[in-house]
Amino acid sequence: RLFSSITASLRAYEHLIQLDKMAKELSIFNENLEAKVAKRTKQLEQANADLRNTLNELEETKQQLIHSEKLASIGQLAAGVAHEITTPLGYVSSNIESLAEHIDDVKLAWSDFEKNSSELATQLSNKHDLEFIFDDTNTIIESVENGLKRIRVISKDLGHFSQMEKLPIANVDVNEDSDT
Repeated sequence: RLFSSITASLRAYEHLIQLDKMAKELSIFNENLEAKVAKRTKQLEQANADLRNTLNELEETKQQLIHSEKLASIGQLAAGVAHEITTPLGYVSSNIESLAEHIDDVKLAWSDFEKNSSELATQLSNKHDLEFIFDDTNTIIESVENGLKRIRVISKDLGHFSQMEKLPIANVDVNEDSDT
């Protein structure tokens, strides 16, 4: 019995030593594993940070592209508007010139009529206030021509705006003397 008890105690002691050794190995393995996990976690955090930076850069690029597309669309719209303004502007300008010539012809005819039938011409002129009408017609035609000039400038500016992206950028020497 004593022998069996000693043998069992020695085996138990041997198992305890093995368990202690295994516990120490497990502790070392666990520390190594935790170090690897920490290292991998740090790598993943860095990869996530890099990915967030890349996504931010992509978002900025996307916003720049959207802005560029909007500007291009505005340029195309400006070109279309300029074209749509220019065509009827030509018709109106041509008709105003013709109207001014017709009014001048009417004035000449009225002048001839006044010379030949001055009494009747005076009565008609007073009745219809032709002097005012002739003066006012000149003012109206002049005003319309000024408005047409302004519309031409606006249309031209819209056309230039729509072409801005296509114009080459000139190199400028800031050190060059501008007085020469």
